[in-house]
Amino acid sequence: MPQEQWSFQLARFLQGQALDVYHRMSDEDVGDYDLLKNNLLKRFRLTDGGYRKHLKQSKTENVETPEQFIDTLRRYLQKWRQMASFEQTYEGLENFISVTAVTRQQVTT
Repeated sequence: MPQEQWSFQLARFLQGQALDVYHRMSDEDVGDYDLLKNNLLKRFRLTDGGYRKHLKQSKTENVETPEQFIDTLRRYLQKWRQMASFEQTYEGLENFISVTAVTRQQVTT
């Protein structure tokens, strides 16, 4: 399937709030899969800030083993890093930590 058709194919399966996101897009934007994907991610707070919040507020559940909880935390951290567009390298990790520290400091001042 050509990439130009992705958003239209995806729209066939959207329901509820996700479908509302699609309907609120302009006629020229609905064909842009990347824009639709980003709008959906933002709507459901699956952004770098959303994953950061998930990571910081995570608590182990009674049915969860310590290993499962660690996997959950790792997944949130990986998604946070990906959504913030930092590379999975040592330098990318340095940048990620540095930007996060600066951002946190700006919020508290």
